[in-house]
Amino acid sequence: MHRHILLVFLGGSLWLAATACSAADRSAAPAPAPTARAAAPAAPAAPATAAPERIHLRHAYSALSTTNAPYWIADDAGYLAEEGLDAELSFIPASTTLVQALLAGEVDSGNLAGGASVQAAVNGADTVILATSVGTLYTQFVTTPAITAPEQLRGQSVGVNRFGTISDFTARLFLRAWGLDPATDVTLVQVGGQAQVVGAMQSGAIGGMVSPDLQSLELRRLGYRELADAADLGYEYPGQSLVTLRRFAADHPEAVRHYLRALARGMGRFFADKAYSVDVVQRHTGIDSVEVLGDSWELHTRRYAQRSLLTTDAAIRTVLDELGDARPPDARPEQYYDNRFVQELHDSGFLERAYASP
Repeated sequence: MHRHILLVFLGGSLWLAATACSAADRSAAPAPAPTARAAAPAAPAAPATAAPERIHLRHAYSALSTTNAPYWIADDAGYLAEEGLDAELSFIPASTTLVQALLAGEVDSGNLAGGASVQAAVNGADTVILATSVGTLYTQFVTTPAITAPEQLRGQSVGVNRFGTISDFTARLFLRAWGLDPATDVTLVQVGGQAQVVGAMQSGAIGGMVSPDLQSLELRRLGYRELADAADLGYEYPGQSLVTLRRFAADHPEAVRHYLRALARGMGRFFADKAYSVDVVQRHTGIDSVEVLGDSWELHTRRYAQRSLLTTDAAIRTVLDELGDARPPDARPEQYYDNRFVQELHDSGFLERAYASP
């Protein structure tokens, strides 16, 4: 059972919602005891059976992007239910906002850009990355048709979703790689969600933008120019990660294990079944172009998606290096992720089987 909910945060406050799920044991009534005069003993009662208890999990995702496809497939194909999860799915725009929801207890887990989890943890939050399904930067820098070279961005406004998100992070990497100062040579504009960023581009309010591939591919179809793909920058990065609080993982390890099993199956189906994956992404994003959706699937399965689901030191180091002076002097990459649950999938052979027989 699931429902898609848009969580609305008013006045910067997050209201704590606690959800509990339990299943009552069901047992058959005992059969009447046979009497001494009975010609034959009564048939024994069938053994009492209890319905297996399902694990309730409130999970959110932060973007309408193909990066979420394996997570959506885990739900859509019934893998979450088959793994014993009663999953309640929510859409919370922007990874930084989803982290706030985690900290406030609004959700139990989320899939989002892992950099937001690391930044929160650096500032004392209890967040931790448990798996990484995209191990690189998967955004593109798109400009108006008139801008054909990075130097022409000088003096322009560049749109990002929100400060602190992967689009903001990638925009700064691009600009510095091109010899431009993000603070003085351009004006970074915090536009909002992905739809708002695209709208700002189409209205002429910004000259360039950084966005995940679906929106970038759609803009290219409309005549805009892709200036660069962030994957070409060569960084490992937790582009899409499963994030929760350490205390949740400690208190509910079976919920984590069951979710990761469903995600592994979703990854297997995503790689093996293009038509089904495209259909799932279309239904969640509303993008109708089969060409755009197909190209996005190709990019993810060939360039972006990380089959192993393991988080690497190098990916976390990319985030820590970007923090600059805000990085704690004693910060070590392994402080911000925990691979033990994913490693169980490797050691048991479950992950290999998920790719072999999705």
